[in-house]
Amino acid sequence: MQENNSEYLFSSITMDLSWNTDVGETMAGFFQRLKAERRLYGTRCSNCLRVYLPPRPVCGNCWQQMNDWVELGEQGTIVGKTVCYYEILDSMTGKPRTTPFVLGLIQIDGADTTLNHFVETPDPDHVSIGDRVETVLRDTLQGNVGDIVHFQWLGPPTTSSQGSKK
Repeated sequence: MQENNSEYLFSSITMDLSWNTDVGETMAGFFQRLKAERRLYGTRCSNCLRVYLPPRPVCGNCWQQMNDWVELGEQGTIVGKTVCYYEILDSMTGKPRTTPFVLGLIQIDGADTTLNHFVETPDPDHVSIGDRVETVLRDTLQGNVGDIVHFQWLGPPTTSSQGSKK
């Protein structure tokens, strides 16, 4: 076996990896409504009445085009969760996110589908499936995905906090 006595050459390169992406007509409508009204909206299928958040242009159940917008609640239910113990970069700050933190599958009141997002809580070990959360928006909305900062953990459901379809 031949030894490789080559020296390695290292170079430090700084790259700008920013880009613009068209989110499409449906998500653009979602962000416009969010920015204008500070409310979450989903799309509803006129055939099966399933409500999607994030909104979709076509129903995943019956393949019907969806043009009906439905105002959704500010609160929701955790239907799945994981507690993360590894650092990731927070896309809002560019700094490592403090661990542990909770990522949750959130079903917003009035929606039939879920979205993934951070759940803010003083103790990740107390967060359970079925617990309630509330949407936290940034102060000045920009009409993009960063407008939803996180979902604030509210704790176990109470009789008055049970979500219902609007």
